[in-house]
Formats: sequence, C-alpha cells, structure tokens
Amino acid sequence: MSGDHDRENQAQRERLQTVVARLSEADMARDLGDGWTVADALAHLAFYDRRAAVLLERFAGEGVFASPYDYETINQALLPLTRRMPPAAVAAEVVAAAEAADRAAAATPEALHAEIARRHEVKLSRAEHRRSHLDQIEAVLA
Repeated sequence: MSGDHDRENQAQRERLQTVVARLSEADMARDLGDGWTVADALAHLAFYDRRAAVLLERFAGEGVFASPYDYETINQALLPLTRRMPPAAVAAEVVAAAEAADRAAAATPEALHAEIARRHEVKLSRAEHRRSHLDQIEAVLA
C-alpha cells in the first residue's frame, strides 16, 4: 500500500509542477466557476497539503488522534486570505506544500496506515485531491 500512494503522490506532484510552471498571471486569474480562480484552487491545494503534512508528522510522533474540521467553512474563510497572495507566491507555495505532504506521507510508519484510513482524518494519498483540481485547471486552460 505504501508504495502505491507514494507513486501516485509523486505522479500528481510532478503534474502539478508542470502545470504551475506554465501558468501566467492571466492564467492564475482564470475563472473555474463557483467564484473560484485557478489561483484559488492552487492556494486551496496548498493549504490542505500543509494540513496533511502537519497531521501526518504529529500522528507519527503522537499516534493517530481526532482532528475534526468543517471543510466548507475553512474553504470560505481561506479565500480572503489567499487572494492577498501574489500569483507567484501561490505557485511556489502549492509546489512546496505538495513536496512537504508527500515527504510526510512517505515517512508515516506503515503501522499507522490502517488507523489513519479508518479515522478519515487525512489521506496518505494526496494524489486524488490534486488530480481533481488539476483536471479542472487543465480543462479551463485548454
């Protein structure tokens, strides 16, 4: 199992890096629908990858614990903050956050994988979330 999520994470992280490298400021401002832009989606990905990295590192040291959150509230609350970030900062952060999350997932002891999956606090596979937003971004840019 570990190898699967590591490979998937790497593939989607590399895809993310490729997409981000070719984005212009105008691309970052492109509308994705529902009031979100490309930059909003990337900042959103960065936040959730950073959250995953923090949780996985804590789980490795403290054991798996409950970390409930209301993602709809968080998503709405983050927009005014992330929209203050310059597009280049969003682009750099989304890649750095993906790298941090993937390192944390790869370093998570195998003995914790089942408990992490059972509790649904965070996913070791970061690929699925990235894939869905990258598919949306690439469709808008095509």
